[in-house]
Amino acid sequence: MLSKNAIKEFQNLYRKEFGIKLSEKEATKRASRLLGLYKAVYSDPSFDKTKKRKARYDTNTMSQSENDDN
Repeated sequence: MLSKNAIKEFQNLYRKEFGIKLSEKEATKRASRLLGLYKAVYSDPSFDKTKKRKARYDTNTMSQSENDDN
């Protein structure tokens, strides 16, 4: 969940960049989508969040290695 200040800042930046004033609801939706995209692109795909450790992945297929004993 984004803070009200973050939403306001996003609205201001969006208005300055594109000349369009967004409602709070629309700004929340767009900012959340942008944040989700950022996390998907820049997160570490080899980190297994459920086990709090680095997972071993085959970098060619991005699937877990068959030699993973855990």
